[in-house]
Amino acid sequence: VEARALRSGGAIGRLEGGNLAVFAGLVGTPYLPSLDGALLVLEDVNEPVYRVDRMFAQLRLSGALRGVRGIIFGQCTNCPEESDDGARGLDDVLLELATWLRVPCLAGVPVGHVPDQWTFPLGAIAEMDAEAMVVRVV
Repeated sequence: VEARALRSGGAIGRLEGGNLAVFAGLVGTPYLPSLDGALLVLEDVNEPVYRVDRMFAQLRLSGALRGVRGIIFGQCTNCPEESDDGARGLDDVLLELATWLRVPCLAGVPVGHVPDQWTFPLGAIAEMDAEAMVVRVV
């Protein structure tokens, strides 16, 4: 899977994120970091599309995604590209979320459970350019 721009645009923000399942599990606890002003960097492993969709819905409906400036979705290792019923793919779910948030979105970025990956220093300020498929720590 190669990196791809799902929603164009650029943004500057604080890198926050990690594993999507862990992040969604933190909703309602004091351990979920504020995502206001964040470039959200997420990845996961062994999750079907419907579960990824459900986790994003939980984050969105909880208000946790308020203020997110961009989405950088890494590898979803061992995740089927399409839903079990063929209705929605992972890119569809990500694009829907990015459109709802009105933010740029990259998918398939080399981060997660993959051998060659980009380093994202969480908490650092970075800028993303979806068209150029660039994320640069500033």
